[in-house]
Amino acid sequence: MKVLVLNDSESEFFKIQALHENSEVFHAHRYLQFLQQIEEQDWDIIYLDDDLSSAAEPDSWFDGGGFKRLYDGIHAARAIATLAEIGKSPAKRVVISSLTTTGDKMSQLLSEAGINVTTNT
Repeated sequence: MKVLVLNDSESEFFKIQALHENSEVFHAHRYLQFLQQIEEQDWDIIYLDDDLSSAAEPDSWFDGGGFKRLYDGIHAARAIATLAEIGKSPAKRVVISSLTTTGDKMSQLLSEAGINVTTNT
C-alpha cells in the first residue's frame, strides 16, 4: 500500500508511519512537495494536516494586497478535489488529521468532490 502524509510534524508522521509498517509511506513536509507527489502518482491513502505553519520555512504566496500567506490543509484538499473532478483522483481515501473548523471545511471540499474522506486525530 502507498501512503502519503502531508504534515509538518515529525512526531505525527512517525505515528502514522507506525500504523502502516508494511507499506510505502512518504512524508511531505511542505505543501509544494505534496502537490508534486499527487500530480506524479496515485496513493492508496493520503493523510492531511490542517496547519502547515510550523515547518522551518513553510510554503507561501503573496496575495493581491501584497501580504504573505501560508499554504494549509485547505489548499491540499482543494488540489485533491480539483484532480478528482477531472477524473484524476490521486487517492482512494483521504484522512484528515484535525478536528478544527479548517478540518471540517477540508472534509466538506473532499466529500463534495466524491472523495472517500474520514477524520482522525
